[in-house]
Amino acid sequence: VPDAATRSGDFSGGSPIFDPLTLNPATGVRAPFANNVIPAARIDSVAKNYLAQYEPLPNRSDPTDNYLDATPNQSSDDLMSARVDHQFRNQSLLFGRYTLNDQRDRVNSAFPLRPTDENVRAQQAVIGYIISGGHWLNEARFSFLRLRTYDVPESAFGTNVAANLGVTGVSSDPFTFGLPYFLVNNYSTLTDDPEIPKVQRDNSWNLSDGVSFMRGAHTFKFGFQGVHFQLNYLKDQYQRGQFIYTGAFTQDLNNPAVTGDPLADFLLGYPQDTTRNVGQAQAYLRQNVAAGYFQDEWRVNSRLTLTVGMRYEYFSPYSEARGNLENLDYSNLPAAPYLVRESTAVHPDRKDFAPRIGLAWRPPVEFLEKRSTVFRAGYGIYYAPETAIDTYDLMFNTIKAEANQTDGVVPILTTQNGFPQTANSGFPAYYGIDPNEKTPYVQQWQAGFQQELPGRILLEVAYVGTKGTRLGRFRQNNTSLHTVDGEDLAPRSGDLQSLLEFPTLGPIIQRENMANSIYHSQQVKVEKRL
Repeated sequence: VPDAATRSGDFSGGSPIFDPLTLNPATGVRAPFANNVIPAARIDSVAKNYLAQYEPLPNRSDPTDNYLDATPNQSSDDLMSARVDHQFRNQSLLFGRYTLNDQRDRVNSAFPLRPTDENVRAQQAVIGYIISGGHWLNEARFSFLRLRTYDVPESAFGTNVAANLGVTGVSSDPFTFGLPYFLVNNYSTLTDDPEIPKVQRDNSWNLSDGVSFMRGAHTFKFGFQGVHFQLNYLKDQYQRGQFIYTGAFTQDLNNPAVTGDPLADFLLGYPQDTTRNVGQAQAYLRQNVAAGYFQDEWRVNSRLTLTVGMRYEYFSPYSEARGNLENLDYSNLPAAPYLVRESTAVHPDRKDFAPRIGLAWRPPVEFLEKRSTVFRAGYGIYYAPETAIDTYDLMFNTIKAEANQTDGVVPILTTQNGFPQTANSGFPAYYGIDPNEKTPYVQQWQAGFQQELPGRILLEVAYVGTKGTRLGRFRQNNTSLHTVDGEDLAPRSGDLQSLLEFPTLGPIIQRENMANSIYHSQQVKVEKRL
């Protein structure tokens, strides 16, 4: 955290700082502040009030880690569970269970985040029925889960912190009251979580049935699962604004690497970038999941067992119950993409077949006398659909999401007015998802030996590999490099906004399932049996 000297404007002993208001456009030269000190009259009132009221002073002597936060967490929990079992004359079993967990917390997140008031209430009801015969078993289950979370800043419905500091252009809704996000590079500046308030209400219905039976040397298993999921979600991201200070305005433009200080930019009230959302992106997302599986475990002989199975899964694309999803359409390139209302974020993917195979083999020759050896190997495909948050981001397209990016040469934005509507600011920021993306999946394979050793010790040596395909990632579109239409221009100087591929827009975050991963490992395990 900044010490008493630097927060008063005294940067003597630090990197040279320069006055951004003295720039000579012809030479690109700025005049240095005398004695490397910002005059008191030049310190921005927002910065002065913030540092005096909220930012703590160092309490440790370590210059790289000079503050230890000791704010405690506070938690209050109520837990209740009840279960009823009934066994019928045919030995079948019917059971029901209800569980309630009610939690009220004051969560102290990692500094520099201020504590958050968090309420969590989870309820689950389950009904199950199990019936079996001489060589078979059937288990059916229905469950309902409701989860409610409610996270707000401690200032919510109390003090309008941003207004009292003198910050304009951000939310005045009491639900969102809290500290703006002053992101000062190289410093830890106290703030409220920029992604709260956050309200989530989930409802999940789950119906499944599984059957297993034995016939000769085979054990068969098959079944199905169906899920209906409702996610009612609100994330008030950047409602109080995000202000980024990089040190660009107090640098010597001809020697930027060793000059300037982000805190000096903050004291002067000159952020390089600002972000805000205006409006509430309340979403009512819905998804259905259907899955079926079949497995055959075949005991070929006393030494070899083979397992072969297939699972099919269908994950419906998330839809929004009130039809408020808006995605980007790039069909008119090189013209700017535009928003279109969609019923779902992506098209359905109905080809998610997941085969699995495994074997366990005991060699006919013992490597150690009277000590068994087993070789095991397996391969499987596992689908991992993206979470609802990817679709939820499209809800920000239905409100005013504004991102201002400047070149750090002439101050355009101020802390007091970080969102002016000028020719160089106030541009909308958008999110996009590739509508043709397919479900991500992971292939896993392994092979290894298990060997019994003297002293009731079991040794396992195995190779394990994993490959991820079509994994989610995002990239930022609308840059000065013009990558969307394939121009791939080189970096060049000029006004940043006019150099963008689509000068009438701000940043665009585009999500795509196009990443891959690979993992190889040698694993050794020794287990002592008591």
